[in-house]
Amino acid sequence: MARKSNFIQIGGQPLEKAGDLNAELATYHYLPLSGVDLAQALDDLSAFPTEAVYNSGTIFLFADTTIDEFPMDQVLLLPADQIFYEASSQSDEQRWHLLKMKRAQQVDLNDGGQSLMAYVNDNTLTDPWGLTFENSRTQLSANFNGEVTRQGTSRYIFEGDYGTDYQRLILWNTHWQPAGKIILHAEIGATSGDVEYFYRVYYENEAGFQTWDFDEADLVNGYVQRDVAFLNYPLNVALFVKGSGRLVVGEIHLRNGSLAKENFLSVGGQRLVDDQHYHEELGYYFNPADLKPPLNVYFSGWRAKESYEGRWMMGSLGSPFILVFDPRIVGGAFYRGGTLEQQLVDVIQDKLDELGFTSDQLNLSGLSMGTYASLFYSTMLNPHGVVIGKPLASIGHLAIHQRLFTPYNWDLAMDTIISLTGELTEKSATAMDDDFWHRFLNTDYSKTTFIIAHMLQDTDLPFERIFNHLKEHYPTSRVLHKGLEGRHNDDTLGITSWFLKQYQNMLANDFGRNFQKDLELDEEDEVVTDQVAQKEHQNG
Repeated sequence: MARKSNFIQIGGQPLEKAGDLNAELATYHYLPLSGVDLAQALDDLSAFPTEAVYNSGTIFLFADTTIDEFPMDQVLLLPADQIFYEASSQSDEQRWHLLKMKRAQQVDLNDGGQSLMAYVNDNTLTDPWGLTFENSRTQLSANFNGEVTRQGTSRYIFEGDYGTDYQRLILWNTHWQPAGKIILHAEIGATSGDVEYFYRVYYENEAGFQTWDFDEADLVNGYVQRDVAFLNYPLNVALFVKGSGRLVVGEIHLRNGSLAKENFLSVGGQRLVDDQHYHEELGYYFNPADLKPPLNVYFSGWRAKESYEGRWMMGSLGSPFILVFDPRIVGGAFYRGGTLEQQLVDVIQDKLDELGFTSDQLNLSGLSMGTYASLFYSTMLNPHGVVIGKPLASIGHLAIHQRLFTPYNWDLAMDTIISLTGELTEKSATAMDDDFWHRFLNTDYSKTTFIIAHMLQDTDLPFERIFNHLKEHYPTSRVLHKGLEGRHNDDTLGITSWFLKQYQNMLANDFGRNFQKDLELDEEDEVVTDQVAQKEHQNG
């Protein structure tokens, strides 16, 4: 069972609606300003744990203007997205800058804290989740006489005349039976003609049979939410279309709908979207931690569950960090494609600027699929370090040779190539690899440290090419590496343990970070092997 959080109110009067706080997940504590040794009371509640302080689950409410009086050294330790205050003069620029970066929220307590407790229950204390309705569980209309193309496992392409009245084109028969508030997001786009469309959700709860419609305008708005209460049966979704032209239909995402619109996949999470390319998304979460260099960016590996990987691990390193997640194609599309690439580069650069850091105070990191993103974006961001485990670089090679040389299912590589190039041929696969290596081989890495843990019998073996290139062209660059026996998923624990240890060493040696003991992966940060995770997803 997860440890309960503490909700600490400092100053003011005790909240009348404190009882609305979810008592299974958090405990309310009231600390008045008079008659209490505030520092001792906070210490007794372990408000600022000595280890991994930026992983603290404590929620702070500063009533009246007490936020202006709170010691600055403790303001620095306050956890991002878990700070609420009633009022502030905002006269102290340094204090206000810290609170702004930690996304402190001003609240109105005139309702006795009712709205605040509702927000905390639905956002701060919620367990984010999300999943994808795969296009393998669909029924296509027999009434459509146009051309239908199945593009990989994630898309259909329809082209023809759909009629002057809306007709059902696809039905997703799902086996998912969510409860309460949910969010739906669809990847779809008309590339020619005068196609119009909307989605209709079918479900039944205690109020009877229900339908719920949403269209392109709702998708652009980015928050298609509904409280479905408790369902009697799994929900189904249909796509209705009229007009004529070419329509590309991707997957539908089902997510926790209790989160407010400003929180994507977790409290504090943000959404990048390419509305010119089927409304595809990337998610990222930024935590300023202690605001001291470096900024560590971690790209999730293959992940069917739509959430950010590595939260505890990166928080334990103490320095600012960004977690990046790719929700496309059930597990990710290697962080490539459309305007999302430049949007992500802009986000990382903006956070560097906001922190007052330079590119030599940036580290890019990831495991498996996340290694590809780390290497790819290193060609645009000139980082201090690239920390990767189980590296993948040649997606086209994986797609071409997976049938012969790998025990794993690399349909994802083929889907990614189709998604990015519009076709799956040896030419398109090779072109994608050529693009990656052209970028990598023409980037100056003379001041970059590479830390690489790799499997010696992996399907994709980019290590030797990376190592030889760096040693030949950039002999001043540091390359720390370790090879382990086996294929891609044969020793994930060995890879992740060495990965984290070397990450810690780099921060200590290059940035003066002090670690009292070696970090270990938390249960929430266990990296599930691609093969096992895919089986779990397929089994529902």
